[in-house]
Parts: sequence; C-alpha cells; structure tokens
Amino acid sequence: MLGTLPVIDLVALGDYFCRQWRAGYGRPNAGRAPLATRDELNIDVFDESGRFLGCVDMVYPGEKVAIEYLGMLHGESWAQDVERLAALRAAGWTVIEVTGPLLKRPAELVRRVSAALGR
Repeated sequence: MLGTLPVIDLVALGDYFCRQWRAGYGRPNAGRAPLATRDELNIDVFDESGRFLGCVDMVYPGEKVAIEYLGMLHGESWAQDVERLAALRAAGWTVIEVTGPLLKRPAELVRRVSAALGR
C-alpha cells in the first residue's frame, strides 16, 4: 500500500517495524520486541458485535488506535476510505491518517501516535 515510495524507503520502514533487535556493537536496544511482524501490518478490525469495520495498515488493538496511510493511489477510492475511517471513529477508534508529506516529518508522526496512545 506504500507502493509510491522508493524501494529504499520501503525497506527502511519494514526494517523499523519488523526488525529483530539483536545484541552487538552499536545496538543499544538488544532484546526489544519488534513493533510488528510481517503478518501483522494489515489488520481486519471488527466492532464489539463482530461487524467488520475495515482493514487498516497498522493497529494498536488494546488502545483502539488505527494508523492508515492515504497515498495518492487512493484517489479513486477516496470516498470509500473516508467512510471506512468514519466507521472506525464511530466505533470508538482513534484514527491517525498518514500522508506522503507527513511521512517526511517522522517526529510529528511519532508525536501523533504517542499522543493517541497516551504516552
């Protein structure tokens, strides 16, 4: 879903979210759990009654926080995206919408996710 990014950026994102934090020189976070696995990056979300709300890019289910990338390729499906995100919000989820310009400001993206998680 991030197909408009250069391959080097895609590799960096995958490494950041799924990396195995091993011991070694210059690796201060050895043993830290990865933020996600390859199987977890797109998640189906359901409400309390089991109704499907949508498939999102990244989820913190315990905190009901969804992070969704909305790239230029979404132009054709923009209305569907708006309705899907509205359904998530109506079910009590916090939705963080990520755009290309926001990806260029990672500190701001991290700030928004941290605020949504109450950290």
